[in-house]
Amino acid sequence: MSDRTTEPPIDMTSINGPDPAATSDKSERAGILIVDDQEGNLRVLEGLLEDLGADIVSAHSGTDALSRLLERDFAVILLDVRMPIMDGFETAELIRKRRRSRHIPIIFVTAISDDVEQIAKGYAVGAVDYIMKPLNGDILRSKIRVFMELYQKGRELASKSEELTLKNTALEKEIRKRERVERILAKSRDFYLALFDEFPTLVWRTDEDGKITYFNRSWLAFVGRTLEQEKQGGWDQGLHSEDREKCVARYDAAFQSREPFEMEYRHRRKDGEYRWILNCGRPYRNLDGSFAGFIGSCYDITPRRKSEEETRAANAELEAFSYTVSHDLRAPLRSMAGFCQILLEDYVGKQGIDRDWQEYVERISQASKQMDALIRDLLAFSRLARDKVDMTPIETGPLLKEVVSSMRLDGNPVTVVGPSPVVMGNRVLLSQVFSNLIGNGLKFVTEGNEPKVVIRTEEGQDGWIRTWVEDNGIGIAPEYHDKIFQVFERLNEASTYPGTGIGLAIVRRAVGRMGGRVGVVSEEGKGSRFWVELPRAGAPVHPLSQAGSTT
Repeated sequence: MSDRTTEPPIDMTSINGPDPAATSDKSERAGILIVDDQEGNLRVLEGLLEDLGADIVSAHSGTDALSRLLERDFAVILLDVRMPIMDGFETAELIRKRRRSRHIPIIFVTAISDDVEQIAKGYAVGAVDYIMKPLNGDILRSKIRVFMELYQKGRELASKSEELTLKNTALEKEIRKRERVERILAKSRDFYLALFDEFPTLVWRTDEDGKITYFNRSWLAFVGRTLEQEKQGGWDQGLHSEDREKCVARYDAAFQSREPFEMEYRHRRKDGEYRWILNCGRPYRNLDGSFAGFIGSCYDITPRRKSEEETRAANAELEAFSYTVSHDLRAPLRSMAGFCQILLEDYVGKQGIDRDWQEYVERISQASKQMDALIRDLLAFSRLARDKVDMTPIETGPLLKEVVSSMRLDGNPVTVVGPSPVVMGNRVLLSQVFSNLIGNGLKFVTEGNEPKVVIRTEEGQDGWIRTWVEDNGIGIAPEYHDKIFQVFERLNEASTYPGTGIGLAIVRRAVGRMGGRVGVVSEEGKGSRFWVELPRAGAPVHPLSQAGSTT
């Protein structure tokens, strides 16, 4: 210590400090601030502390020390008591007044001759310890090492505290966000429940335990009870006794599996009449994705059920009529044809039988056969709309060969080429479709032209199989491409090309029953290319816009 009245420049920094290569990030190392007006004392302290791995910063005055404290934090300050202009006590007081530095430990370095009063004053201004000169290096390093460890622990705690603060801030923000969303969701639910009250549809909702918590006004008006009565009695109290057990079981199973459900049953209306109800329930979830319960709607389908019953009755009557047509009406036609054949066999060629008589009998026979074919096709067309269609995988190649063989054609007018993919269809219906298309291809040719039919199958990229039936016939003008698939639609005189006019209608209905579609590519005088599309077996397909439609 000295009695100098001038201070060294406050921008002097420590020298002979730790090697910069000793650490990659000095900001992570503890700092030690040494304050002494004597250069020699600074060198001694730096030498004693250099092995601690700390950043040692030297200050030559109190003012210089205060400047250094503005630049960074320190683990401990070694402060000389006796310095000119601003001594250690004044410096300590100013350090303690600053918020950033008030908690840094201060160790006073003083001569052993200092009295007790001076030491007490040092503790009063904020010192944590005194070190007497001459200095003992081991004691000094031990004390400094303790403060360095406390500093590192404090930094770690501050870092964790900051991290925790950030997490708490983010959590609080998320909580506020969730609370805001839940309030919005609650308002939205209240809005929709109020909206549901205006629906003519019967609407209900449950909680996560399956207990009904809401019925809209339409439901309450239907059953004629209050909301509390309906909650207490349960939704099933108005079910028909024959439907209750299976309906409750269906509801419980859907609730356990948390899967959507639909069921039809009879429910008693407030006037005592049982109405057919279609109940559709769907699970709904909370904002966090957890199961919240079911919400559903009910529709009065009594008119539809009555219509279905009437349709079934009408179908039964139609079946009876078909039986009558098939047996009672066709029998006289067969008798007419049979008697005509007998007359022709017994009297044709005999003397006294003129040519006109023979022609009339042949016309009657032909007309009876034509009428029988027409009735047969009409019955087949009618059955296509009623009969159940069982779908199975069918390999197209063998089926086509089987159809061609069953037609017993002269020569080889039909050729089957290409792959033989497997489609989903009904074997009987598909055989009839190909038989009708092949038959038309062989029939509708110009006079003197030998008919040729080529059948080929191709696989599409969308899971559908298209089969082409191509002929060299008279062709069809584009404006008639859709019309020819309607019942009794003919483009040619029956005398030139005989038939009932129902064959292509049967084709379209049969293909539609199998979930496919049919169409034609043709121009008049250039032949026709009919095609049939059916789904490939085992392949997911995109549904057609209209089954059985033509293009």
